[in-house]
Amino acid sequence: MSSFVKRAAAALAALVLVPVLSISSAVTASAGGVPLPTYRIINQDNPTVCLDIPHGSTDNHKAVQIYTCNGGLNQQWQYVNEPNVPVLGKSYGYLINVASGKCADVKQASLTPGAAVEQYTCFPGTRNQLWTYDIISQTFRVLHSDQCLVARVPGSKVDLMQYPCDSVYSKRWVML
Repeated sequence: MSSFVKRAAAALAALVLVPVLSISSAVTASAGGVPLPTYRIINQDNPTVCLDIPHGSTDNHKAVQIYTCNGGLNQQWQYVNEPNVPVLGKSYGYLINVASGKCADVKQASLTPGAAVEQYTCFPGTRNQLWTYDIISQTFRVLHSDQCLVARVPGSKVDLMQYPCDSVYSKRWVML
């Protein structure tokens, strides 16, 4: 490989990694050096289950699921606001798993109802990783499709998906 191609690849990698690292570092501290709060996100239809990454995996494409609340780092999340994406007065942010440092992401930016929600490396401005939380309806909506974070049933070990917010699926969450 020519030295020009190597330098160009290194420069491109630096441009891509800098924003990714800035979101990932949010897991440990805010811009002011003060730790960001962590939350357990509990399903309101079954308050014994929490948003969870199975076995604390750090793999991309690992499903976000609900699982019996146990207090593990894989059940702790941070909501990191994205100030550059105001939409009709709503604020959007990233749901970042504390154990993996990765974002809740709608798989392949699908617009299809029922598309899986998985964890994936955080990328600034990625619309299928940006969520808004409505405290009144207790719902998370993803920016790219305006669909809600839902579980087909409120039991344990249930993978999450996006689905229209008027569905009967379990879609109410509380951040504690």
